[in-house]
Amino acid sequence: MKNKFILEISGKVVSGLGEGKIFLMQSYYLNAFKEKLGFGPYPGTLNVVIDDILSMQNRVELDMLRGIEIPEYREKERVLGSVKAFFAKINDEIDGAVVIPARTIHPKSVIEIISPYYLREKLSLKDGVRVKITVFA
Repeated sequence: MKNKFILEISGKVVSGLGEGKIFLMQSYYLNAFKEKLGFGPYPGTLNVVIDDILSMQNRVELDMLRGIEIPEYREKERVLGSVKAFFAKINDEIDGAVVIPARTIHPKSVIEIISPYYLREKLSLKDGVRVKITVFA
């Protein structure tokens, strides 16, 4: 994985609504992530709320960077929106990716992470626990 530079984002783990699981179980996204990121994600995202200025500035910078594009996909009855992804490491231990869906209910202060692992279990995370995300851009 060749990386031009690294951004760090930190924040606290928060519970989501379970929508990440629904989308990650769609064969289109599952296959696209396997192809583009090299791993099949655990069915669910780890949500982290950013709580410091530098991390928020780095999050906004991700919007301006190209990232790994998962294009929009149209089915008969719905459209699966595009997603931008960046390789990442969580707490300097576990590989994964930051995902930025084009259509989301989350504000920019919430970042979503996917990994081949159930991150809450693998890293013993509960709501309110701080995590560091190293993003390779």
